[in-house]
Amino acid sequence: MRVLFFGSCPMPCEGDLPAQGPGIRTWQLIKPVCDAGHKVRALCLRTEGLYPEKAGDAIISAPYPNLNVYNFSFEAYTNSQRMRSLVQDFKPDAIVGAASVLPNYTAILARDMAPVWADCFGDPITEIQAKAEVYGCERTAEELFGVWRLYHAVLIHADRFSALSDAQSHAIVGQLALLGRLGYENAGCPLVYSIPCGVEEAPSASFDENLVRGKRVPADAFVVCFSGSYNTWMDPDHLFEGIEEAMKRLPNLYFLSIGGGTKGYNEKLYKDFCLKAENSPFKERFLLMGWVPFQDAPRYYAESNLGINCDRFTYEGVLGSRNRIVQFLAHGLPVATTALSEISLRLARENLVFPFAMKGASLGAENAEPLPNLLERLASETETLRQAGEAGRRYVLEQFNYERTVKPLLDWLAKPERAPDIKERAKREPLKDDKGVVIEPAYLNEIELAMDYESSRRQIEFLTGEKRVLDNIRANPFYQLLKAAKGLFKKP
Repeated sequence: MRVLFFGSCPMPCEGDLPAQGPGIRTWQLIKPVCDAGHKVRALCLRTEGLYPEKAGDAIISAPYPNLNVYNFSFEAYTNSQRMRSLVQDFKPDAIVGAASVLPNYTAILARDMAPVWADCFGDPITEIQAKAEVYGCERTAEELFGVWRLYHAVLIHADRFSALSDAQSHAIVGQLALLGRLGYENAGCPLVYSIPCGVEEAPSASFDENLVRGKRVPADAFVVCFSGSYNTWMDPDHLFEGIEEAMKRLPNLYFLSIGGGTKGYNEKLYKDFCLKAENSPFKERFLLMGWVPFQDAPRYYAESNLGINCDRFTYEGVLGSRNRIVQFLAHGLPVATTALSEISLRLARENLVFPFAMKGASLGAENAEPLPNLLERLASETETLRQAGEAGRRYVLEQFNYERTVKPLLDWLAKPERAPDIKERAKREPLKDDKGVVIEPAYLNEIELAMDYESSRRQIEFLTGEKRVLDNIRANPFYQLLKAAKGLFKKP
């Protein structure tokens, strides 16, 4: 089977580069597909700021068996003709969109060449809502509409969907219903599946020397590690306040950060956090390393005592997941977290993470305690942390390994097919103008007609164009002369 992916990079397989959530997600889907013997071509959108400036608009590599990766700049990736040419050249049996709404949208533009699976890595609308809380309505209104427009097209045209959580998969079902895709044609056919964040088993390794312990922090320090993006849905103020208060109580507590902002999307929160750390009386105990290569992250985990995740209430959190939590646990690092996302609530119920209270929200685990209190307690419970790390590692490697999480996609790839409603729609003739341009697609129900924004926009543009032609005719002096002459011959 020839499978074409649209995704994000860098991926963990690409070498000495940081890997952010979208790239890790793309790799989570691609690796099991390659391991199953499928031939894969991946057309990936480059994360801004992580590649050398002289990289050019495209890098082609073969970093894994059965895999060719085309790594594109934004300008190259949004060149629809170029992408389409690469799809046609590959002749895929199936197309998979992954990582974010833009790769998914690019995937459905090639839907005429193969069935499309859209992996929705979080809900894009709630992500922009969370961003609006940080940057304001005016700075995000245009982005919200742009994302909605792309996501709307994906929901209309993809054949199958996957989500980060059961909660998000249920949300997608509701979104499909509002677009008219839960008509009788799709009755009895599952369209949406859950693929939670996955992990690879880390090879056992011993490192010759430490990076921070015994060098930048005391050998017996209690190190709390934050990894990944300072996302718009986290609560950096609550995190900083909790850490700083715990530092007042624990002279040996240090905060280690391996991550940062996302260039061109969200850099404010990390910069604000760095400024607070710089002005703290405990600034020497904040180790802000910035982004580090993905392959180096396990070394920092090994020198830490506790991983941490801190959310504020957002619907992105309710529907989404937290990749950093399962990554910490996969390396045996116990985790303290707010209990908002489905994965954090599940792990809290299993007593596999240490929950702490969200700021200003009553949601979460029942036994959540204030962050400073939790850190103060755990700093003296070495054996509790060790056991939690071991139990968490066993659990996530069993429940969230790549092969298990990606099984719905692998099963579909055994016989990729169109959604029943898309098959039915293909049998019907759309309405065209005298030039053969589609004015109105073939609708299966009135809901589809009412919710088809793009078709309505095209019709408005068509009618507006016709009106301009008519206005030009009416403004013509010869037309006006004829109209005046016609008036002279009217019967009294």
